[in-house]
Amino acid sequence: MNQKKAHPARSREEIASLMQEWENSGLSKKKFAESKNINYMTFIGWFSRGPGKKPIEKRFIPIQIPTSAAGLFAELYLSNQRKIVLHQAVEAEFLQMLLKC
Repeated sequence: MNQKKAHPARSREEIASLMQEWENSGLSKKKFAESKNINYMTFIGWFSRGPGKKPIEKRFIPIQIPTSAAGLFAELYLSNQRKIVLHQAVEAEFLQMLLKC
């Protein structure tokens, strides 16, 4: 079986240091990650969070949908194979303005 070794989690300081090292290296992110044996997508993920930011929490957040928004009011099929979906009643003037766009 071909199994990859799991790398231990890096501290924020290590991540910040590696990001700074990349910035000074002149290498592309991909080449730098390869040279340090870091998974490229993991390395890219560090930049989306930034060195001083908290890690992104991956969890579901409960939301409440008003019952008035749960139903469908109307669907308008346009000649260009697009459609407009309305979940609540609108004024006729709004609909006319929307169709002119």
